[in-house]
Amino acid sequence: MEATDNLQEYEGSVYYIKTNFMVGMRWYHIFAFLWITQFVLACQDITIAGAVAQWFFTRNKKKDLGWPILTSMKRMYRYHLGSIALGSLIIAIVKLVRYMLKSLEKRLNRNGNQCCACLLKCCRCCLWCFEKFIKFLNKNAYIEIAIYGYGFCKAAQKAFTLLVSNVLRVAAINSVGTFVLFLIKMSIVGLTVLIGFYMFKDRTDLNYFFVPLIIAAIFSYFIAHCFISVFEMTIDTLFLCFCEDCERNDGIAKPYFMSKGLMKFVENSRKAMEALEEREKIEKNNNNNNNNNGQSWATTVQPVGAGNPNAPPLSPAVRGLTPLQPAYPPTSVPPSPAHYLSPNT
Repeated sequence: MEATDNLQEYEGSVYYIKTNFMVGMRWYHIFAFLWITQFVLACQDITIAGAVAQWFFTRNKKKDLGWPILTSMKRMYRYHLGSIALGSLIIAIVKLVRYMLKSLEKRLNRNGNQCCACLLKCCRCCLWCFEKFIKFLNKNAYIEIAIYGYGFCKAAQKAFTLLVSNVLRVAAINSVGTFVLFLIKMSIVGLTVLIGFYMFKDRTDLNYFFVPLIIAAIFSYFIAHCFISVFEMTIDTLFLCFCEDCERNDGIAKPYFMSKGLMKFVENSRKAMEALEEREKIEKNNNNNNNNNGQSWATTVQPVGAGNPNAPPLSPAVRGLTPLQPAYPPTSVPPSPAHYLSPNT
């Protein structure tokens, strides 16, 4: 009912005439729908990224991890709604322009203006590519926001710089990861169709059993996409956390936060593994002595000889090791998983 305010009667019939105001309101509601959907998706991305980043930058995950999902949601609602609104607004505007060009293209096709319609189709193709790039950049910007608490513009700049400096890793992760996740989706859809086929093949009351199978395949794909998108965001967050860890730490004087499995992919993996084993030995000896003396350290790794004269000396590769920050979150700084990093990083 776009034109209920402008009724005209012609030869005994009543016609609804579209006014410019009602047409504009239609586009307004389309834009609002696009913005809200992108806003909700961005809230999901930042919540997942914050939880994964908090897990990544926590050394003692058994004691200091806490409730990462609830903590990430709290940070998102308290600090990052403006950044989410800005990022989702950009994507909504690009989508709206694409839909407007599509509507204009249909009008030109009806009028027989094929040349202008072809130009508009090229513009829509360029906008589609631009939209994909903006979505990719926004997702990584949300990860930087979840890690450091940056504003949207600074987070996008930081994410772009980090991705450019690790372009080969980005290409490998995106190509292999996207293909594997797509195979998982197709496996879920295929399994759903196969189960449905064996359920419906003996039904005599169904003349065309492939119709419910098609509907089940469509719904299973969308449900699988919703669940797999969580894993996709987790992979992207782990990748950026890995890149940040490689940039800020060297694994020797500044210990990595990554696991031993990820250390295999860094340049100085052998030295980092040796330094990690050395730290684990020292930490084990410190814990044993602390249990005997009834004392406890405030940090995970302690300087050499601090209250423990019997501790073995550090090797030359790990001399100058700085103590780690206390457990998250420190009360004197804004909450962000980045504050797990040592002060000298």
